[in-house]
Amino acid sequence: MAQVGPVHWAGQLNHEAFGGIMSSIIPSMLAFIHLYFDYFLDFLYGLYYNSKKKIVSASKDPILELSATEMARKIREGELKSEEVVLAHINRIKEVNGLLNAVIDERFDAALEEARRVDENIAKGVYAGRDFKQKIFLGVPFTTKGTTVCKGLDVSFGLVPRKGMKGTEDAKVVENMKNSGAILLALTNVPQLSIWSEAHNPVFGITNNPYDTTRNVGGSSGGECSIIAACGSAIGIGTDIGGSIRIPAYMCGLFGHKCSPTVTPTKGLTFRNGSEQDRTMVVAGPISRYCEDLIPGLKAILGADACRSLQLDKKVDIAKLKYYFIEEMPSLLISPVRSDVMKSFRSVVEHFRKMTGKAQELEIEELAYTARLYTKALANEGNDFSYDVTNKKYRAVWYRELFKYIFRCSNLSFSSVMVLINAQVLRKATSEWFEENTEKIKSELLSKLGNDGVLFFVSQPTTAHYHHLSYLRPYNLLYFSLFNLLKFPVTQVPLGLSHDGLPLGVQVVSAPFNDHLCLAVAQELESVFGGYVPPNSQA
Repeated sequence: MAQVGPVHWAGQLNHEAFGGIMSSIIPSMLAFIHLYFDYFLDFLYGLYYNSKKKIVSASKDPILELSATEMARKIREGELKSEEVVLAHINRIKEVNGLLNAVIDERFDAALEEARRVDENIAKGVYAGRDFKQKIFLGVPFTTKGTTVCKGLDVSFGLVPRKGMKGTEDAKVVENMKNSGAILLALTNVPQLSIWSEAHNPVFGITNNPYDTTRNVGGSSGGECSIIAACGSAIGIGTDIGGSIRIPAYMCGLFGHKCSPTVTPTKGLTFRNGSEQDRTMVVAGPISRYCEDLIPGLKAILGADACRSLQLDKKVDIAKLKYYFIEEMPSLLISPVRSDVMKSFRSVVEHFRKMTGKAQELEIEELAYTARLYTKALANEGNDFSYDVTNKKYRAVWYRELFKYIFRCSNLSFSSVMVLINAQVLRKATSEWFEENTEKIKSELLSKLGNDGVLFFVSQPTTAHYHHLSYLRPYNLLYFSLFNLLKFPVTQVPLGLSHDGLPLGVQVVSAPFNDHLCLAVAQELESVFGGYVPPNSQA
């Protein structure tokens, strides 16, 4: 038997120590390289885009500065006419849409006629107090995204084979919003079938960010957020399966709420027929400039009965809540968080730490698996993107579509090709592994949040980046899609502007069916940090 002496043990200890040091140094080095590669990309894109930068003009009509809730109150009480409110928004859309390319179809004449009828009925005393309570947005104009079916408006979903097609009935969420008294103005731009983090498709082109037209507006409710941030719409309907409300709300400095699962009527959301409601990750929710519109917006969009489980009217003492935070996702696939984003995030944590005396940081190792977990969850939805993206003509194969795209003979956007590659090439998670690791993350968060806790989570590592840069940063959306995977409610909250005039923000998360906690904390954040800031404030 060989003798084990001091030199052998010293060598073993040195080897173990060296391994431990390298296991901590290598990820740090890779993160450092990733950060400065991102800066280099920004520099290159900036060389091309900076001379093209424009900021949307300031709104000159005070009506457009009101919240949807305040507009409704003034219309009810006779301080404003619905017709003048609707006309103000139509004029604003006409003023800014040439710069933004946010609105893709409209019903302006019909909306004005509906507004006149509202004014006539109010003048005649047709509406009683109970009617006003049910019609919480009576006479207020709204918009919705292009994958939410609206009668008489475009239903191409960004797909070339569907170009020119019109809806024959309203999606249930649009019907609900109309039942609240709101008046549909227009339809807004999306990526193909809503599956990407930038609003760009071959039918309508790309939507620009009102804070800087060279920047990504987010997706998939990108056109929706762009026109709301530019004061062309009072409130909008968004849908969210991987961040589609929160990504553009963040990039456009708005409030948006992704609600708890099973309460969203899915009929008319792209190809969905309504049977998916209890099993899908997709939810609908309001997008607005002001936090006070979120609760009435949820009631209007989802319906009062559906909203009861969200506890929207339950009083919340924010000083008694438990607060947690996670600063960064533990994945080298994702860009490191920039300093201005981290500074605003930490200011939020510090505010609540001072208020309550504590805010606990969480570390969950399984978050490193979010990319594979979310891809599996998306596959579990049961939709066949490869079939849907051709308008159900054939099943697209990634290498054929890539070849056609290179030679400019594909009907698909490059983002759709990337989605095909992700679905058809990358390694799939097994159902057992998916369930095990999803449950670990969910259980860890539920044990902390309970019914009286909220989690602060970075919205995205950077502010709104240049157009098409999302192709080189596809995994940054995992900051948002994590909570679709978990089916947790989240409120996206604006936190003012960065040094270069781009929106900052934070996600406020709670356990399922505790939406009221997110919304109460969002209200506090708006009062402390100022909420929505117009695009031209630093122009």
